[in-house]
Amino acid sequence: MSAAFELLRVGDAFWIDDVEYVAVGCADLRADDEEWREWLLAPQGLRADEALRSDRHRWLSHAQGDGLRLWSPIALPDTANVAALKPGQGLRYRDRDYRLETRYRVRKTAIFGDLGDDASTQGTSERAELRNGPLRLSVEWGARASNASGVDATLGRQVGSHELLRWSREAGGAFAVRARDARQARARASGHANGPPPSLLDGTHPLWQWVGGGAILLSFLLLAQCDNDCEQRINPATGQYATYCDDGMRSGGGRNFGSWGGK
Repeated sequence: MSAAFELLRVGDAFWIDDVEYVAVGCADLRADDEEWREWLLAPQGLRADEALRSDRHRWLSHAQGDGLRLWSPIALPDTANVAALKPGQGLRYRDRDYRLETRYRVRKTAIFGDLGDDASTQGTSERAELRNGPLRLSVEWGARASNASGVDATLGRQVGSHELLRWSREAGGAFAVRARDARQARARASGHANGPPPSLLDGTHPLWQWVGGGAILLSFLLLAQCDNDCEQRINPATGQYATYCDDGMRSGGGRNFGSWGGK
């Protein structure tokens, strides 16, 4: 399931097509071996029942392999008989041909929040899914039908998590803030809160700290070995102490480092 979709809560607001919607409830659904979740969005100030009866609601779903999808209610032609369609057959809606892709029975396994007075985990409903390119047309009849015709038809388009975050920010941002905090928490948990993962190529990997530390330790050991054959003497040209080894002066003060002075 989408990481953003999992963060949705009852009361989250979204500004979609110049209308502020509120997530009023959701349902977990199951058909055969597939499970997914759908959220009901109602205009601000409307109860679920009123939004469903007036077709002013939206559904937001996420299914494996299909991603996020926003569904809007539509009115099918009176001549449409989806229940009689066979695979490969279809119907025409707003100058587009939609072909039947699958038909199945679906049931709610859990309900959270407000999905209307008739929402129940008892019983099943029938669904038909039709497709035209990236667009999906879903028709349901039975347990969840919320209008006089006894049929719910919705048109779904895919949306990205970035759209969900933008809709949230335009409606106050509670969901967007929660998503940001969750993203930062995941970054801290992975140890990369302040940037990308450490790399051997740019010197940020911890291995380079061990290499640098080893080089410093080695230099101390070599210096100590050299100092066994060295002693401190006064440089007669500068009057400052300098270190001399068997092969001459190794270090000392003054600008003429490594020499006795002179030209």
